[in-house]
Amino acid sequence: MKNKLYILFQGFGQTINDWKNTKFLKKLEKNGRVFIYQNKWIEQINDFDLSYLTMDGFIQDVITTLTKKIPNLFEYIWIPIGESFGGCFALTFAILYKKYCNCCVLLDNPPYFTIKNNQYRIKMTEKMLGNKFRKLSEKEFINIKINNPHYLLDYGVISYAKYIKKNIINKISTIPIYGFYNIEFPDKYSKEFGTYENIQIFDEINKLKKFKNFNYYLFINVGHLVYLDNSVINKIFEII
Repeated sequence: MKNKLYILFQGFGQTINDWKNTKFLKKLEKNGRVFIYQNKWIEQINDFDLSYLTMDGFIQDVITTLTKKIPNLFEYIWIPIGESFGGCFALTFAILYKKYCNCCVLLDNPPYFTIKNNQYRIKMTEKMLGNKFRKLSEKEFINIKINNPHYLLDYGVISYAKYIKKNIINKISTIPIYGFYNIEFPDKYSKEFGTYENIQIFDEINKLKKFKNFNYYLFINVGHLVYLDNSVINKIFEII
């Protein structure tokens, strides 16, 4: 039987160091090999080119990096795990490379995988961006990367969301998908998106659970970083 390779995708505001020295990571390392992909866009490490802000370019960088770091990559069973926005990358990666993936784990990912929630996030992110989304030229990208790199965070959110809308929604893979969600009681009002987060989460779950391979687990007030909570950790390792 092949060994497991856990491929971790970080979320907004999270560095790869935030995974380290956690009980979750230590348990993963006991059960298989762990690769933490460093997201240059999230950490604003500006040595990426414009194609990195497209999902195709991003995923290609992931697989290229994996191949370099793990020469015997295809001898493992892959398990993509994404925290928060990293769940968008983990699920996309799992669907594109379903041949090699055993399952996909979503750790309190934001609602992006239904048309309604995807469109709403694009609309509200455009508002934060200050203009309607349009693809940057290479010249514009270089100038923004130097003078206003934070702009690229919102630009990337929309670019990746549009890819998900076109290529992922309603095309969920047959591999098992496990979602672990933090539910806040009382619900916290999100000033960023102008809505109640729990409503969007339940709306998305109700649609995704129509796919027989989608399984979800709810935890009350464990915090957004669900992988730090013992009850979540225990449930994850019961499954994977």
